Amino acid sequence: MVNRLDEAATGAGGAVLICGEAGIGKSRLLLETLRFAQSKGWKVLSGRAYESAGAPPYQPFIEALRSHLSDASSDVLQRQLGSGAAAVALVIPELMDRVPVSQSSPPGGPSSERQRLFDAITQFLLAIAADEETGLVISIDDLHWADDSTLLLLEHVARSLQQAKLLIVGTYRDSEVAGSLMRTLDLFTREGLAQTIGLRL
Repeated sequence: MVNRLDEAATGAGGAVLICGEAGIGKSRLLLETLRFAQSKGWKVLSGRAYESAGAPPYQPFIEALRSHLSDASSDVLQRQLGSGAAAVALVIPELMDRVPVSQSSPPGGPSSERQRLFDAITQFLLAIAADEETGLVISIDDLHWADDSTLLLLEHVARSLQQAKLLIVGTYRDSEVAGSLMRTLDLFTREGLAQTIGLRL
């Protein structure tokens, strides 16, 4: 994990996924990794997926970005968001209290709107990472509970990290891999987007 952080700090970003059965220590390893990263000057933003079916789409990313919103000045946020402020405000409405957001709706249907949102969040994360001397770590715990929208966004972001100081670290239970998560893991393997660390007894 330390080597992967070192690589990301040079601009070779990507994703690391920690997997194993429940209670084996995935979250503990994630926590220790985040503590180490912070001690080395990384900015860390964290979110998690929840078992509840009522969790909103993109919840882990929303949690992580809300943490940044509470730390950054309005001027910094406006610069980092660029033209994507309106798209990001669709999922983080309180953003409109911090930066100017256009109320006009661009043309296109739901798929175009989602693409704009994915591009805007990705560019926002890349801008945050670029502003950090060491880089940015995004942690997402319990990916086995993530909804399809969150996993699609994760795939989109992961494809943009090859030249970024940004590392995504996630955890999941390998005994609960199915549906959307299986698709995401297959894509990561096929495109070489993530390194997997399997924990065993």
